[in-house]
Amino acid sequence: MENSSTEVEVSWYLSIAGISSCVGRILLGMATNSEDVSEDIVFFGTYSILGGATIFLPSFIKFHYAKICYSILLGVNSGSCYVVINTIVLRLTGPNHVAQGTGYVLAYIGVGTLIGPPLAGFIIDNGGGYAKSFVIAGLSLILGALIELCSVFFKTDMYKIPHTEDINIYVTDDEMNSNSKIAIEEQTKLT
Repeated sequence: MENSSTEVEVSWYLSIAGISSCVGRILLGMATNSEDVSEDIVFFGTYSILGGATIFLPSFIKFHYAKICYSILLGVNSGSCYVVINTIVLRLTGPNHVAQGTGYVLAYIGVGTLIGPPLAGFIIDNGGGYAKSFVIAGLSLILGALIELCSVFFKTDMYKIPHTEDINIYVTDDEMNSNSKIAIEEQTKLT
């Protein structure tokens, strides 16, 4: 409600963020389904964009359309980690430890969610203002993106995903017909 936003406007911004999060998750899921798109780069890119937008938001907070654009960016980019997190964890831990790795990641997300709002309140209460809390939040997002990018550069081959070849099975019409006749002959009637 800071910066002359009404309650209705704030509810619209949150609704826009929620709707764009749904759309963003679907689109990013479709995009990362391709082998040509790296989940690590998607994670890095979306969180870097979100961090940069969060840092610069206080400069444009007076403009209604800037808040709408930020709500769209927030929605599209904040939900992206949940789309790619499992494939990143699978690559880092292997299939035997995916649940444990995902649990650790979600625990870290929970710690950040638990600490973030009180930290922002502490900054504001001690004279820092809203702008500083947004800058720190944006820098935290960019730092998280850079840490994830380090996992790409220092990638180890602890777990190699097995490569499977395509299997082609050819069945002729004669084989299908003979198999169906055998199946009919083997049926027994229940009385």
